Amino acid sequence: MKTKELLKETTDKVINLMKTQGTDWVKPWAIKMGNELPINYTTQKHYTGFNTFQLSMSALDSGYDHNKWATYKQWAGLGHQIKKGEKSTPIFYWDKLLVNDDSGMLNSKGEPVKKNIWFVKYYRVFNADQVEGLKLPAKDKDNNKPKIFSNKQAEEFIANTKANIQYKGGVACYKRQLDYIQIPTKESFIGSDTSTAEESFYSTLLHELVHWTGSESRLKRIKGDSFGDDKYAFEELVAETGSALLCSLLNVSVEPRPDHAQYLNNWIKQLEKDPKVILKAFSQSYKAVDYLHDLQTKKLKEVA
Repeated sequence: MKTKELLKETTDKVINLMKTQGTDWVKPWAIKMGNELPINYTTQKHYTGFNTFQLSMSALDSGYDHNKWATYKQWAGLGHQIKKGEKSTPIFYWDKLLVNDDSGMLNSKGEPVKKNIWFVKYYRVFNADQVEGLKLPAKDKDNNKPKIFSNKQAEEFIANTKANIQYKGGVACYKRQLDYIQIPTKESFIGSDTSTAEESFYSTLLHELVHWTGSESRLKRIKGDSFGDDKYAFEELVAETGSALLCSLLNVSVEPRPDHAQYLNNWIKQLEKDPKVILKAFSQSYKAVDYLHDLQTKKLKEVA
């Protein structure tokens, strides 16, 4: 299957998840991701960007107990065999190709000017549960135990960013022109079946904190000027995926925002129009999380 077709097939699954889960679409993969971030079994490096979502969703759908992955060749190199009949999960990455510029201009050596063209490629991986006879350390099973939320870590993480946060009003938002976050007081939030009132507060604040990273003085993300346009919807997708990752890292339950329904149709339209949008969005959300992570103390970085 060609990369373009495979990406389209994968994006269709995401769109279907959005449609079936409605405004709670982040819940299924965030829960699995919270147990264990997807990691390569051989290199011990965590997968990033859209692949965090892709592998967590696959682990949840297939009922895998672990989030450890590797290619067929990597498993074979360790002396392991994939179980008969098991299917791989594709993961995607950006690569670049150096080609001649269409302008016809020449460089100082009289050679055609070159430019890079970025394109999406993929390779396939298998979960540890798909490996014949593989026994993982018992400590991995502890990851499935529910964790108790404590606001101390979240409070410290947010404080270390030194973002200007003003607790007022009835709406949570990032004021781009004035560069501050507005959020109602913690007492204004209510709980739900998936989150306490306190967790609802922190998940909302983390969403706005991802928006905060996109200012001109920080990561310089382009944001739409009017509600509902493509750039606005893209920025919301960046903030939502970024905050979901932060919630998992800080052990905050993911609480669907009241305004999710307003953005959902715009996200779906963008994904249907261009499947690569979700790769771009996750790439930007990871940059936002990395930016916030770099503002933390060494001790808190190790915890996160």
